Amino acid sequence: MKLLDYPKRVWYYIQPPATYEMSCDLCGGSNIYWSEWKGHIWCYDCEADTIGDQGFLDGPVPVNVAAMLGISFEKVWI
Repeated sequence: MKLLDYPKRVWYYIQPPATYEMSCDLCGGSNIYWSEWKGHIWCYDCEADTIGDQGFLDGPVPVNVAAMLGISFEKVWI
């Protein structure tokens, strides 16, 4: 499936992906930000859109514990 076949992102979390312990699956770096494509991140080091490693969003997340650590799940709709 080509990247252009994915839908455009309509929202993103207000905190950067590294906050959620996400990283690039190509280089393992954390110099990343939300991609314009749904389900992807942009790696500044690889200069590529990639699915990335999902960090702790890959499993159940204790929301109250995350809030105590300063992690927000608020979204910005674009």
